Amino acid sequence: MPESIFDLSDLPVIPYGKHLSPSETEALLRKVIPLYQAGASIRQIAKKTGRSYGGMHRMLSEAGVKMRGRGGGRRSMHTPTAATSEPADA
Repeated sequence: MPESIFDLSDLPVIPYGKHLSPSETEALLRKVIPLYQAGASIRQIAKKTGRSYGGMHRMLSEAGVKMRGRGGGRRSMHTPTAATSEPADA
C-alpha cells in the first residue's frame, strides 16, 4: 500500500481487544470521521488505531457516515466489438 498522504499520527492506538466506552467511541469518531471523509481508507485508519477493519467499518456505519464505494476498477463481462472481433472464417 502506498504511503498515506493523511496525517494519522494523531490517532490513538487502542490495545487489542479493549472494549470502548460510549465516550471513548465518540472521541475516536471525532478524529476518524474527518480523515475518512478526506479520503483515508478504513484499512489505513484501522491499522493505525489497532482496530479491525470490520470493527472500524461498523463504527463508522453506526455513526451515520456515508460510506464510499469499493476502490479499483469495475469488472464486467467482455462484449466483443467490431474492432476486437474477427470473423471465424478469416
